[in-house]
Amino acid sequence: MVLENMFLSLLSVLWTDARIVFLLFVIFLLISEQLRNRKPRNYPPGPTPLPFIGNIYNLDTTQPHIQLTKLSDQYGNIFSLRLGSLNTVVVNTYGIVKKVLADQADIFTGRPTNDVLKRIIKCQGVTFNNGYSWKQQRRFTVNTLKYFGVGKRSLEVIIMEEYNFLHQSIMDTNEVDKHYADWTPSSPRDFIDCYLTEIQKRKDHLEAGFHEEGLQYAVLDLFVAGTETTSTTLLWAFVYMMKYPEIQEKVQEEIDKVVGRSRQPIMNDRSSMPYTDAVIHEVQRMGNVVPLSVPRMTNEDTILEGYFIPKGTQIIPNLTSVLFDQTKWKTPHSFDPQNFLNTQGEFEKPEAFIPFSAGKRSCPGETLARMELFLFFTSFLQSYTLSPPEGTQTSLEFKFGITLSPKTFTTCFTPR
Repeated sequence: MVLENMFLSLLSVLWTDARIVFLLFVIFLLISEQLRNRKPRNYPPGPTPLPFIGNIYNLDTTQPHIQLTKLSDQYGNIFSLRLGSLNTVVVNTYGIVKKVLADQADIFTGRPTNDVLKRIIKCQGVTFNNGYSWKQQRRFTVNTLKYFGVGKRSLEVIIMEEYNFLHQSIMDTNEVDKHYADWTPSSPRDFIDCYLTEIQKRKDHLEAGFHEEGLQYAVLDLFVAGTETTSTTLLWAFVYMMKYPEIQEKVQEEIDKVVGRSRQPIMNDRSSMPYTDAVIHEVQRMGNVVPLSVPRMTNEDTILEGYFIPKGTQIIPNLTSVLFDQTKWKTPHSFDPQNFLNTQGEFEKPEAFIPFSAGKRSCPGETLARMELFLFFTSFLQSYTLSPPEGTQTSLEFKFGITLSPKTFTTCFTPR
């Protein structure tokens, strides 16, 4: 009995000691977390983060762009968050976003990296790359796209061919193998051929990042930026045309007047179709396909609007606050083509229209996307009238993913 009591007493002491050690360990972790994430002087204000998880609890993951815009009402147009262990500054309104994306581009051209991103995308290609390799990859991408006609009217034929064969797949899983089989370096057929040639030229220059894995990420960048965003914008165009049939009718009247029914639209028609051009831009503005842009990172310590922003801080340019800025748009929260028309009915693009971002990290395929949107949109409405199924209502609800896209919907294409 005595031994049993002694044993129980010993267990009690050990349990008490274990709890004390555990408590001290937790306190140590909390103090370490606090010291590691201590805000520097004159750092932007923001909601108080919780240990280890930061401000994740402050965000609604189904609509973070709206939540961040609301937080700016409370903390100002520049405010801070901690997302996990990553210090983040959110910038709002056209004036401040422009300073980050364009005016101070050299400071804010970095992309934030973490273990998850490194595993998934390995920070290659153009979108998430950094430093010397990013500059080389972007230079190559922009020059090669120009070589194949991006930004030139000669690309219209290819875009219209894509429209005519929309139901066919544009790429398959054995893209690269087929190119190697009949690849002639002196006669490049497309971006992949040019990249394969660049791999051979740069095989002793590994720092530039040209290799087969790099090609995969470069093509992924182009596919997501040039296909996903454009197709999502067209989906929003279908939604808004169903939602506002009177606007759709005015677009069709302008198409009939300028283009007619006997030929397909061409880019030269755009200057004679200000209302249609305004509608396409309003779809991009209201669709808000990339509402938080792609995060940036400061390459050095800097001052932004009087606030100190340390090197290595993640920056989120809130494009939602720009595209719906009440000081920049006639009717910021309504679908209204007049946002892009002057009093004479001529097309006019406000400076706050930056859905493709701005500065050195702006979308290299912007001119291609603008051509695709115009040609696809006008071709669809030249041939069809879009409407919801009988007895249903068109919803403007969205889902947040790689892009901000409309929830699944059904549309009726009625031949005109």
